[in-house]
Amino acid sequence: MGAADQEEGGMVEPQEEQGLKREREVVQTPVVGCIDWTLDRLRFFQSREGLFERIRTLLVTVGLWASLGVGALALLFGIVEAFRWKSFYPVWMGLGGVLAMVVVHYCAARFVGAGRRIIAEQPQRMSSGAVLDCLGLLAVLLAITGVIAGVTGGGWLPVIIACALAVVALFCLNPREMVNTEIVAENVSAGETGLSILTFGIRCVLAAAPLLFGIGLAVCAVWGVVGMISAWAGKGFGLAEALAGAVVLALLPLITYVFYLFYMMAVDFYLAVLRTAENTRRD
Repeated sequence: MGAADQEEGGMVEPQEEQGLKREREVVQTPVVGCIDWTLDRLRFFQSREGLFERIRTLLVTVGLWASLGVGALALLFGIVEAFRWKSFYPVWMGLGGVLAMVVVHYCAARFVGAGRRIIAEQPQRMSSGAVLDCLGLLAVLLAITGVIAGVTGGGWLPVIIACALAVVALFCLNPREMVNTEIVAENVSAGETGLSILTFGIRCVLAAAPLLFGIGLAVCAVWGVVGMISAWAGKGFGLAEALAGAVVLALLPLITYVFYLFYMMAVDFYLAVLRTAENTRRD
């Protein structure tokens, strides 16, 4: 029976919504109700099924094409520089840039899909969303503080940090849609909830890697164009930095995937040790 199936009084509510309602029935004050109402406005992925997946797919596509664009810029710059300096050496440098971007382009395409599958195939559950709600509230408040600091003369860094915190808040408040972690009303042990909380952060990093990949590569492509034009105008050189940044960002899905695997191996090993110790005491 799905969430759209009917019961006698109406529609069956998703388990996540049932769990949230039961938690809020325990104790309620006007302040708590106001905060819950505000946080609920940020749970918009729950009412827009598949929206996060579409956003992630779009950004991955942008990142993959941007990575090839950065490689093409490196080759174009090398060819132009070869004519300017009457040397074939810049062309070899440009070809090296193309080769590097093709390799990381392929790695990014493969490991973005691997990270997505590992989250989809390993769902997790929590009996309470209190921890995530509190983290989401804290992230929202810090994000608002960062925006205010940036507007009042703090520069761009507080605003960038505020944007990152806003994304953290979305992950905390939309766990099922973004990292396949569901808040359910019953039949979830304390150990399962603890494990889900313990691994929630690394799952968020794994899910956020495609977003950073797409946005970062788009920025690097624009940065490369500006750097190349600046170099020809004699006002500096930024294409090499853009190429290096693009390589690092394109490897981000691979890095986060490997880190997730090692992290989960450590968690599984720890759980195995606890189970062994518990069985030994029983014997």
